[in-house]
Amino acid sequence: MIQQSDLAGCQRLAWVDDFLPNSEFVSLDIPAELPYVPILSACVCAFLTNLEQLAEPEITLYNLELAIQEISVNIVTHAYATARGRIRMTALLAYQPLRICITLHDTGVAFNPAAVPEPCLGEVQEHGYGLFLVTQLMDEVDYQHTDSGNVWKLVKNLPSTLN
Repeated sequence: MIQQSDLAGCQRLAWVDDFLPNSEFVSLDIPAELPYVPILSACVCAFLTNLEQLAEPEITLYNLELAIQEISVNIVTHAYATARGRIRMTALLAYQPLRICITLHDTGVAFNPAAVPEPCLGEVQEHGYGLFLVTQLMDEVDYQHTDSGNVWKLVKNLPSTLN
């Protein structure tokens, strides 16, 4: 049985209780460098690959991969723009209801999501789509700056073949 204290970087976050006790998790800690970013999303995809009740697995896994990569690239390029650091990810899978919660934790520069304007969808724009895409792909996106660093929480209600 998973205990809240087992979840590195999540123990002080009250939302973790919503996912216990019928859940599984995987944790990963990587250097905050662009070549390592795909490892985070690959880990989550591998974690969910054999989930038999997952409906539309190709679409769901692609959307999760894109959301994780967008936030992780932003962490590398903005939170750690002038310093080296690490990204710690925890993916928590709950079965009732079927959903996944991904946390990405870093100790880089704090971020203000409210300061990011929505992209102009009718105009050509080189940057500024990442956070918008993540909010469209995930059911819940939350950012907190805590004493231990920055924490992104991404929640996706997973489509189930059992419904």
